[in-house]
Amino acid sequence: MLQLRPMPNGGWKEDQPEYEYPRYVWKRSPDSEEVRQHLLSLLDSIFEHMHDDRYPIGDGLGEVVVWQLGEFRERRAVERLTELSEDRLGRLVDAANEALAKIRASD
Repeated sequence: MLQLRPMPNGGWKEDQPEYEYPRYVWKRSPDSEEVRQHLLSLLDSIFEHMHDDRYPIGDGLGEVVVWQLGEFRERRAVERLTELSEDRLGRLVDAANEALAKIRASD
């Protein structure tokens, strides 16, 4: 998934070797209860949004939501992320496993 490293100009660069033209994170997501609640809401309805979830390059909405919850180490997402990680046919399995690993490592 996304690996960030600091850039000399103060921004953050994503290391995505699978893409010829990687995308850059210019500013980290604000970490507030409102943002977390919105991400949890998106997670709960993730399959309703999956038909609109493809981009020509980079991760789709589902992967980004799951990744951000992992970055926030959001414990309230564990149950839903576990369900996603056990869906052997789902494309969110790897992202969910990575997010769960981050959350569990913060315990």
